[in-house]
Amino acid sequence: MKTIKIVLQGVIRGTGFKAYIYLLAKSLRLKGYIMDIDEEKELTCVEGDEGQINMFLDSLNKGPPFTLINSVTVSESHESCHTSEFEIYYREF
Repeated sequence: MKTIKIVLQGVIRGTGFKAYIYLLAKSLRLKGYIMDIDEEKELTCVEGDEGQINMFLDSLNKGPPFTLINSVTVSESHESCHTSEFEIYYREF
């Protein structure tokens, strides 16, 4: 099992991006979460087989209309996402 953390920056909030990521992760049977870092950044943690994670990464830029991703930073993590399924965490700014 592999764990990665992804920081996405751009126009994401209010575009349905979290729902897109949730459905994508669920369809690939990945565990983890997506959460806001600030108004322009999201943190996603995913755990699963390397092939599933690669398919997840390949699909990131195919998000919903009006989503504009300016940068994607991917790093391998030695720490678990600490979830038993994929979850969305919301935060108010």
